[in-house]
Amino acid sequence: MSNLLRFPAVQHKTGGLSRTTIWRLEREGCFPKRRDITPHTVAWNEDEIDAWIQSRNEGVGRIPGTRKSDIVVGTPQIGKTGGNRKHPASAKWKNRRMEESPDGKMKS
Repeated sequence: MSNLLRFPAVQHKTGGLSRTTIWRLEREGCFPKRRDITPHTVAWNEDEIDAWIQSRNEGVGRIPGTRKSDIVVGTPQIGKTGGNRKHPASAKWKNRRMEESPDGKMKS
């Protein structure tokens, strides 16, 4: 039977992946699932973590969103997460008004 690893050990073994990244990868099926030890404690199977690390070293897969070609540039989708959350830059651009001067140049 293999050991169970708590988050600090998993984070150390995976090179510093954050809780959010590990959670996202778990949801996508790209990372071993955590196990509930108690109602407020989770851990991961060490053999599964080692196998995941080995698969990364062999190039079997990659973490989604880590290549520059995966980054989508453009306007963020506002309202997809629900609530009144907005992109932080939206207020900046909302308050900035660009006016065209008589000579055709933009001024702020």
